[in-house]
Amino acid sequence: MRTPFKEHYFAIICMTMAVIAAALLLASTKPFGAGISPDSVTYIKAARNLLAGNGMSALSATGELAPMTHYPPLFPALLAAVSLAGVTVLTAANWLNALIFGANILLAGHIIRRYTRSSLAAVAGALLLFTPNMIVLHSVVWTEPLFIFLGFTGIYLLARYFDDNKKAYFIAAAVAIALAFMTRYVGVVFVAAAVSALALFGEGKGVRRFAAPALFALISCLPVTFWFIRNAFVAGRASTARIGFHAVTMSKFKEAAAAVSSWLLPGLAPAPWKLLITAIAITLIFILARRAQKDTAPQSEPPLKRLAWLLSVFMIFYPGFLIFSISFIYANIPLDLRLLSPLFFAAVILLTRVIYTLFRSERYSRIAKSLAVTISVAFITFSLYQSSDFLKHLHDNG
Repeated sequence: MRTPFKEHYFAIICMTMAVIAAALLLASTKPFGAGISPDSVTYIKAARNLLAGNGMSALSATGELAPMTHYPPLFPALLAAVSLAGVTVLTAANWLNALIFGANILLAGHIIRRYTRSSLAAVAGALLLFTPNMIVLHSVVWTEPLFIFLGFTGIYLLARYFDDNKKAYFIAAAVAIALAFMTRYVGVVFVAAAVSALALFGEGKGVRRFAAPALFALISCLPVTFWFIRNAFVAGRASTARIGFHAVTMSKFKEAAAAVSSWLLPGLAPAPWKLLITAIAITLIFILARRAQKDTAPQSEPPLKRLAWLLSVFMIFYPGFLIFSISFIYANIPLDLRLLSPLFFAAVILLTRVIYTLFRSERYSRIAKSLAVTISVAFITFSLYQSSDFLKHLHDNG
């Protein structure tokens, strides 16, 4: 039985990790500020124009000020809101993403803690987010950190709804995913994963069975629908999308493979070897865990029983949507570490659960389990070492 002391102890550890992560990121970016990319310029300009009373607008391709339609409005609006504290928009972006970095670590720890009922697994899973790739993601003025936080908060709340059947979780999940959709248009993947889960596992029969999925879709899509209507009214079209076929080139798949393999073996081996080792390791882990799960005594009511399904479906729909977008809408969408970062967050939660299941099994010897723990600790230690080195580089060189 879990005691209040243990619960508070775990909460203190996770809160401390989150605060340290945010503080380190702020300290490292203080000399040069947050990183800037072409997308970042649009977010910053839109926030400044909003503060100046020009509405949600940015520079067009011709260099003229025009209503912003290419991106959803939530992130620039938040930058403007934080800037009301008396700081510049760029400083606001730095503060916001540093806070979200801590929040994402806290979110991962909380989800894994509830999913595995293990504080140690939760701390280990949260530490896996403290990687150079995630530090880069949160040190640049990008929308992915906020998107990850809102989207996976919604997935977690929906999993709680399937456990407890409380309407408050249902509404909160729909609102969180609606906000993720208003952060990045690819948030439609979170909507699709949630609606499909509700349609498959919801209560009732016939038409009643689809009432909950329909309501969830309505709530989560309503804000972005109003945004599209606004775009059509002020710019004459709902978005800048241009439909046309563009074949996905092999270079895109190579880029994606290099990004995924770097999650497990950052900088340790040439790209082809990293990809091969990553594929073998993940496959082996899942095979062993599947065998171990059969030997584990079933629980009367497993925690977050639909979470694995939600995360797995998201991890299928998300790259599928990116490939569809490249093929028919924007041919130049990169499949890099930035765009694939939500998959990393989902993978951390799933793999932590899988490894924990493997460790609890009685099928494998203590030596095998000790070896698995040693490898996990070594990986986390190496990742933290790389992260500290990267933070120093970020502080010294920007």
